[in-house]
Amino acid sequence: MVGGIGLMQQHHDELQVIKLNMQYLFLKNFTYIIFDSLSKEAVIVDPAWKIDNIEQTLRSIGAKLTGILGTHTHLDHVHLVKPLEKKYHCPVWLSLKEYESSSFRCRGLQVLEDEQYFFCGSIKVMPLLTPGHTPGSMCYRIGDNLFTGDTLFTEGCGMCTGSMANPHDMFFSLQRLKASIHMDMRIFPGHSFGKIPGKNFAEVLKHNLYLSFEKEENFVAFRMRKGQKNLFHFQWGSD
Repeated sequence: MVGGIGLMQQHHDELQVIKLNMQYLFLKNFTYIIFDSLSKEAVIVDPAWKIDNIEQTLRSIGAKLTGILGTHTHLDHVHLVKPLEKKYHCPVWLSLKEYESSSFRCRGLQVLEDEQYFFCGSIKVMPLLTPGHTPGSMCYRIGDNLFTGDTLFTEGCGMCTGSMANPHDMFFSLQRLKASIHMDMRIFPGHSFGKIPGKNFAEVLKHNLYLSFEKEENFVAFRMRKGQKNLFHFQWGSD
């Protein structure tokens, strides 16, 4: 445990994925730190709510923060972006479409096109544009790890309500992920409804109903069905 926040490490060669459990009121979401143990550099995905826990983790592993990755601009995913960018003077990465469709701005903001790979220090990042939850939602592949924000959960997918969301886009984004990522890829979503993040895609594909649809109209009808409950009943996850 780090400062009362759950911590998990997933090793891939020299990379470690550290999961921080972040909470504000009823919202529970994950912030991820990806640490290169060789260069001692780290990037952070979707920082929110508990800056002390982030900084304590960085100190405990001796990491230099070299970049911030935003999957999308909802508050529970960007709450700490500006304070961290200001203190650590590191770039903030966001999709161009998310930049164009949102009001989020900060000094170190860098915009990305789909599959425009780049380096945060020594860490190679491949962005994949996956609209649906928002117009510019983006997943990030780092090594054999995929950080999916509110696009893909272990147990489902992101909500597609509101003027900026689109269930048709979500269908094609999930189809793209199904076609492009390998079965051993570890999936790290922004929230959990019961499962611990870091499951391989083969397991997610086997149990996630939203990935089973082959026809757009069937997916949209199911995603937008009435009477859905516990849409924000997020959990830390267990096996």
